[in-house]
Amino acid sequence: MSSGFGERWNRVHKGLDIAARPASRVFSAGAGTIIEAGMNGGYGLTVLIDHGHNVYTRYAHLNYVEPNIKVGETVHYGEPLGLMGKSGHVTGIHLHYEILTGTYVAGAWGRGLTPRDPFSFPEWVDPRLAMLGK
Repeated sequence: MSSGFGERWNRVHKGLDIAARPASRVFSAGAGTIIEAGMNGGYGLTVLIDHGHNVYTRYAHLNYVEPNIKVGETVHYGEPLGLMGKSGHVTGIHLHYEILTGTYVAGAWGRGLTPRDPFSFPEWVDPRLAMLGK
């Protein structure tokens, strides 16, 4: 991981940056439906997956998306999405990965969804889980 979730350069970094060799494959973190695939401003070439229950994952800065990764298509856990790249506003090749929650608004490119820290997920998935250790 080259950059974590949270404060970075006086602003909030909304995901994890994962560095790897050029053209490293990117895989779906879970089953779901593709709701966005294409260029998205500073995120560059991006895929956004709806996993149900108002949980989404975003894969950004790709340099290639697999031909079968299209809006409306279903993906499975571990399915190849594309190749890591440096599209959009980046300093080098990496995957920007986000977990988001909320209500998706079509055409807004995922804006309005709430980014979540992947390392604190039990509390935002179900607040009751946070009480288990108390």
